[in-house]
Amino acid sequence: MLDFGGAPGSNAVYAAPGYLLYVRESNLLARPFDASRLTTRGEPVLVGDQALYTPGVVHADFSASQQGVIAYRKSTAAPSRLLWIDRNGKEIRSIGEPGYYRSPRVSPDGRKISVILLDPRSQAGDIWIYGAERESATRFTFQPGVYRGNAWAPDGQRLAFCFLRSLELKSNGGNEEKLVDSGSLQTVSDWSSDGRYLLYSEIAVESGADLLSLPLSGDRKPVTLLATPFNEGGGHFSFDGKWVAYVSDESGRDEVYVRPFLRPGAAVRISTGGGRSPRWRRDGKEIYYMADDRKLMAVELKESPEIEIGQIRPLFQARITVDPSPFEADYDVAPDGQRFLINTPVGETATPTVNLVLNWDAGLKR
Repeated sequence: MLDFGGAPGSNAVYAAPGYLLYVRESNLLARPFDASRLTTRGEPVLVGDQALYTPGVVHADFSASQQGVIAYRKSTAAPSRLLWIDRNGKEIRSIGEPGYYRSPRVSPDGRKISVILLDPRSQAGDIWIYGAERESATRFTFQPGVYRGNAWAPDGQRLAFCFLRSLELKSNGGNEEKLVDSGSLQTVSDWSSDGRYLLYSEIAVESGADLLSLPLSGDRKPVTLLATPFNEGGGHFSFDGKWVAYVSDESGRDEVYVRPFLRPGAAVRISTGGGRSPRWRRDGKEIYYMADDRKLMAVELKESPEIEIGQIRPLFQARITVDPSPFEADYDVAPDGQRFLINTPVGETATPTVNLVLNWDAGLKR
């Protein structure tokens, strides 16, 4: 692995005349590179700024030609705020100050909120804990880096999260405990109400994103729930632990499905016309998801003994930040399903743009 120094760098592209291009802290940089020795040399040179970088998959959107042309997407990162909103779309109150938030989660008792708070330049973050009804916040993790997902323990005293390429858990004031360190990118999504299982997704070379469960007792050996040619993840348990809602793109786009957990049975598609980020109401009688047009949808469910879909209706149009990945969500639901925590952008969401840099290497040749 190449060491770019300082904050983590993105994917790198070799470009004439003997330079590597990569993104670090939203800056598109060119660094001299010795191809015969596969080593960098000298200091990087700034080529462009505000480059879009996705730290969760260590990827920046840019391309370079041998004729001195670079195209890169500019970041649309903007601050957001955490808003409680009722079922009619009416704003109840905000939590904390505006910041660069991601993946808010409401604790099982509804009293606390965990959220990843990012540094907008480096895109590194830490997990913070807010009170659900007050402004105070405490820092939960103290190792800035790439976090993907977070999930509360049923007792509300611990959090599971993915940091870099490992799945870990931690109590407030305690040390991190590594549970899975496979070397693959993982995203944790839920913790069962009986405390026995975690749900997470993992990227595999052969099958893309797979859905797995991790028992928290015994040998703690991960159990693969779904590993198909399609991408599956974003799993959430029903409160009784009998069902898992998840996202799959087997139809050609992301849709929400429900299937039995560790029991035989077929999957039932819940969403229509695209859907992501499923959430259960505590009593299991309703499930929510975010539609492609960012309407928050509510689906009535019946169990007799299989899952039956009742009325499907939109609750409100959500002003929600861009989802960081298909399997992380920028909203959550209170246990009773009567209000929703929405990560809402401050001001208007910027339109993504592509920048062209011509003859970027002309100055380097002098």
